[in-house]
Amino acid sequence: MNIMELCILITISILLQGFCLTTSSSSVAEHLGLIDFPEDNNINCTTFDNSSCSLCLPGHFSNQEVKDCYCCGTLSNSKQKGCCEKQCEVCEAGTYQPNIGQTKCLNCSEGTATKQGSETCKECAPGFYANKTASKTCLPCFYGYYSEEYATINCTSCSSGYYQNELGKTECKPCRIGSYCNVSGCQSCSGCGPGYEANEIHATNCTKCSKGYHKSSTSTNLCAVCHQGWYQDKTGQTSCIQCPQGYFCPCPFCVPEPCPSNANCPAGSVQPSYCKSTWYSNEEEGCVPTAQFYIIVCTCSVAMAIIIAVAITVYLRKRRRSGQHEPLLGRSGQNPVYAGL
Repeated sequence: MNIMELCILITISILLQGFCLTTSSSSVAEHLGLIDFPEDNNINCTTFDNSSCSLCLPGHFSNQEVKDCYCCGTLSNSKQKGCCEKQCEVCEAGTYQPNIGQTKCLNCSEGTATKQGSETCKECAPGFYANKTASKTCLPCFYGYYSEEYATINCTSCSSGYYQNELGKTECKPCRIGSYCNVSGCQSCSGCGPGYEANEIHATNCTKCSKGYHKSSTSTNLCAVCHQGWYQDKTGQTSCIQCPQGYFCPCPFCVPEPCPSNANCPAGSVQPSYCKSTWYSNEEEGCVPTAQFYIIVCTCSVAMAIIIAVAITVYLRKRRRSGQHEPLLGRSGQNPVYAGL
């Protein structure tokens, strides 16, 4: 065999790559006639016979070198040499091959993935992504991220005011009332600090407590209104102030108002307290009895005592008078003596 024939054989062998070789064969040297067969020392392998070879199925490939992948024709000794021993190989995960008889597999594009031996790549479902070629699987979107479309290459971070604390989600959750998120990609929302609150959903920041309200610690609670008798006339405060004595506070955000001169306003008063009788006067400690009250009380007490004394005297006199008309008794042991008939 001359060099020209050898080149032709090599060229034809390259064209036959991608065939699944199903029968046993001799070595390369036997095919090329470089060694002698026992039956015939002058064998020339000049033709190819691929009748027993089949094309690789989709999802498979054969990328063998010339020495491993070609078939010889009928040799001079009438001994049929078949195809080489190697078979088609399965495409690895992350690669695919839709056609038959191919010498290599193709990489899945970004946003898709596949398992081994596949004819096509599958698009990543919403909530999953593949940000590189030849991906074996689609990955779930991480915390703080989401994807609402197929074939996602990179997940989208949650906007400020929203969060996501689960993997592989198609949307983000809004921050609840009392919490906020002021950056993108939040995995959770935070509570507002003392004197601040988030009074709407998907809040991106906290606002100061209004007048008449307060909040003492960091939490997801809203600011609380001041109790009756307490007030707060500033914003963003952590506590309320008790209305002082001598003043009254008609509302939680009202500045204390002076108590009227004829009224009483103890500490924590919502409104003035007026004494309902002229016998009492309004003092700092409340309604206090006047001197007139004590005079009247004393007079009434003396009068009552005199009346009681007179009543007792009259009663005793009557008792004495009724005792003088009792029947006369005789001496001891004798029958009474009656006067008259």
